[in-house]
Amino acid sequence: MIKRQILRQTILLQLEAAAPAFLPVETLLTGIRAAGYEINDKLLRRELTYLDDKSLIDSALPDLDPADRRYRLGAAGQDFLDANGLSQS
Repeated sequence: MIKRQILRQTILLQLEAAAPAFLPVETLLTGIRAAGYEINDKLLRRELTYLDDKSLIDSALPDLDPADRRYRLGAAGQDFLDANGLSQS
């Protein structure tokens, strides 16, 4: 099982790489798995909700399918990456 802090950092780094685009959950899930982490959809969605609640990421609902929420790195998320020497931009 991947530790939550590592998972959260991995999510933020993926969103930073895609900035300023919004990414769907499926794209994030594929990227995290490609990085070698075992994770399921439910765990990823829980962590995305946490990061969104903490204002580290922004979320948007597409008009066509409200269940397909998309995410991007928020200003607080970029500040977190910068402050911890994790930013890759």
